[in-house]
Amino acid sequence: MVDYKKELDDFTYIVSHDFNAPLRHIRSFGDLLISSLGDKVSDDEREYMHYMKKSVSKAENMLSALLEYSRLNRDMTTEVFSCGDMINDAQSLVEKKIKETKAQITLSNLPKEIKGDRAQIENAFAHAIDNAVTFHAPDTPPIIQISAKDNGTHWQFTVHDNGIGVEGAQIEQVFKIFKQIDPEATSPTNMGIGLPLIRKTAENHGGTAQISSENTQGVRLSFSFLK
Repeated sequence: MVDYKKELDDFTYIVSHDFNAPLRHIRSFGDLLISSLGDKVSDDEREYMHYMKKSVSKAENMLSALLEYSRLNRDMTTEVFSCGDMINDAQSLVEKKIKETKAQITLSNLPKEIKGDRAQIENAFAHAIDNAVTFHAPDTPPIIQISAKDNGTHWQFTVHDNGIGVEGAQIEQVFKIFKQIDPEATSPTNMGIGLPLIRKTAENHGGTAQISSENTQGVRLSFSFLK
């Protein structure tokens, strides 16, 4: 089982890495075709090319997300690092979206230090914040509370938002790769990979991840790491 899992991870890594080259060629030759035809291209043909390039961009983003996920099992490192500094760095990764939505983020009861793969954990927090900011209620600035609890053997972190929430039937579905609550919210930073990545990161660190949502009013995302 371990060998099979490693082979699957390696296959996923190779596919997500190597398939980007032909996609880039499709994009490049599409641009060259439009350029060489010039005014001979009809409005309909130009629209077809637009949709082709849009589809290529989506495929590239999905492959990039898959590559990011496949790297979680490769070359993990363990170190002790500042929890506060790590979360500040995670916020900076989505700083533009935080400013655009006027999101308010508060931190409470955080441990001074935690242990694990800093890059993985920072990326998990960045995805958690990105989700909370992306799926906010219309005309309502996101309010996000990040807190921690000492469970003895683990640190349990909670990211609680005031967003659109998740219906009960979807709660476990959203931990599947590329499964999205709102397909219209798809973007290069939100491809339906965030929650699967967060859960995988928690599992890599001896923990778990789950979400809860009461009456589809906000989401409470909890994930834990061994001390």
